[in-house]
Amino acid sequence: MSKSLGYAQEWLVADQYPHGEWGRCETTDPTADTRTLLVSRIKPHLFISSQAALALKATGYPDESPNERFFHWLAQVRHQQSGFWTNASGTKVPMIGGGAWSEVKNVRHTAKALDLYLLAKKFTAGDASVLHDLLSYQLADGAFPQNPSEAGDLWSTAYTINLLIRAAHQDHLNQTIPRGSTPADWGVDLRNKLARARAWICNQIQDGLWRVDDKPPVWISEAVLVEIGADLALHRSDVALQVARKVWREGQQDRRGQTLWAMLLVFQALDDALQTEVRSSLESWREIKIVRNTFDMACSVRAFALKANPEQANILLASSDGHESLMRTWTSWQPEVARQPLRQDMDFAIISIRDDEFEAVLKFFSPYEKFPGARRDYFVATVRSCKGREFRVAMLRAHEQGHGSAQAAAADVIADLNPRWLLLVGIAGAVPESEFSLGDVVLASRVADFSVTAALPGGDTEYAARGGPAHKAVQEVVAQLVPLKAKIGEWGDPARLGVERPAAPLNEDRFVGPQEWRDKVKLALASNFGPTGTESKRLPRATSASVGSGNKLMKDPELLQEWLSFSRDLKAVEMELPGVYEAARDRNGDRPVLAIRGISDVIGYKRSPEWTAYACLTAASFTHALIIADAINP
Repeated sequence: MSKSLGYAQEWLVADQYPHGEWGRCETTDPTADTRTLLVSRIKPHLFISSQAALALKATGYPDESPNERFFHWLAQVRHQQSGFWTNASGTKVPMIGGGAWSEVKNVRHTAKALDLYLLAKKFTAGDASVLHDLLSYQLADGAFPQNPSEAGDLWSTAYTINLLIRAAHQDHLNQTIPRGSTPADWGVDLRNKLARARAWICNQIQDGLWRVDDKPPVWISEAVLVEIGADLALHRSDVALQVARKVWREGQQDRRGQTLWAMLLVFQALDDALQTEVRSSLESWREIKIVRNTFDMACSVRAFALKANPEQANILLASSDGHESLMRTWTSWQPEVARQPLRQDMDFAIISIRDDEFEAVLKFFSPYEKFPGARRDYFVATVRSCKGREFRVAMLRAHEQGHGSAQAAAADVIADLNPRWLLLVGIAGAVPESEFSLGDVVLASRVADFSVTAALPGGDTEYAARGGPAHKAVQEVVAQLVPLKAKIGEWGDPARLGVERPAAPLNEDRFVGPQEWRDKVKLALASNFGPTGTESKRLPRATSASVGSGNKLMKDPELLQEWLSFSRDLKAVEMELPGVYEAARDRNGDRPVLAIRGISDVIGYKRSPEWTAYACLTAASFTHALIIADAINP
């Protein structure tokens, strides 16, 4: 450890009050009253205290006593009846022999404290009840207030985002789950709340920065990046880059620890030019400048510890799911940074093509960790089945649509991680049928490949239709869909998906193609959505079928009819499956490839974009349910 880092750590230790709170060195008025435990209950320095505690722990300060005093203080300033951390409301209430400040629940403080309790393994069943109450204060727009019944608050929302990240982690789901819920459903609920809070806070940016009252916007934006920058780097890299650019350009030339720590938290979201500038600034940083600012010093300690290798921050960020502490457990960073490379031999690799398909998969397989492979990056989750077996699932996105890109993605994950099964999860178009329709899920029992064609005189096209049945292990899975239905559960329930099933209006202007085909499409949709297209509220279904594939997006009913003339049993069409099949072939035997496709289109019907989003969710939800049900034996 460098001397500068050691001196800064000692400064943080000296900044702590005897009762366990931090901020002693910030008092510059020698005549000010001494801050006591009683005074700290009125307005606790909970945020800067938590930052100091995290900084000492993360950077490996050897003496545990400062943090032991901190957690003791944290318990003492908690309201014993409500379980919340509180603050004075600004009015006094009468008491025998004097008066006392009235107290109100403080969402900010409670979110921060519960987050620390989860991290340090101090979280109890009673804390879970408080967490449920706190999450109930989320407003309709996704924000959280500072105190109940108030408007959305930037800091409360930021602190709660980190609590949600921590609570949704696989390590903590069972600790925080409400009675009567399942871990899978609770995880989806937490991630939905997290997504809404994240969306709200991103919408609060004005001219590239966050702004609060009359405080400097650059300072405010740095502080927000310190709180949620790591999460944005994973899930809203566009926003992280936008704010980071503005902060870096408009901030001080003499970079402070707060600035550099904020940049490290979003480092993977920065463009190459900005990464170079940040790296240069870190390399020229010789010692930590001591300032009377606990928050800045806590930031400086962590930034200085990682300055020699900013990529270490990316490793920590992936491990912690984008939590602001960059800590998965209450241990120093060093063991996490020194961790061995990602082990190979995954049970499943899930390949998606589009961004919306990939986001839906990540939603249902969260929490996950991001790791660099030899060929590309992967997101890896550990999933426990209903039989108690743990499966390792790697998720990746192909670079673009089509057989070639899908084949390259499959080849890469096979070389890097050697998965036992390949799952191609996303959306597809469908032949009009009454048995299934928009939003339902089709599992490919065989594939017909129409990618090889010959141009004939007169403009005609001849197809060399290739393909064949799926791997025998895949056929065994799809053949059991009916008996598996009860075991798989309500994977299409709106509460699990987070959205209701859309309508499919049957207005004449929505149909295309020859009249006979239009009539067929309308009849098929009416059998699933009623005569007006708005009546059906049934849950989505899963079925197995033959799938056609070509290197073009299928929108033309006449082209589909040509394909049907070669393969009459086609039920769905897509663009990638033969490429994945090709990559899965091996001289020692093919590995199973299962395509799970949500129906976003019925060819000949102009559907709304919400069907695409819905089909992404149904495909991802069914895939997760299938693995959880132990329906696939890798």
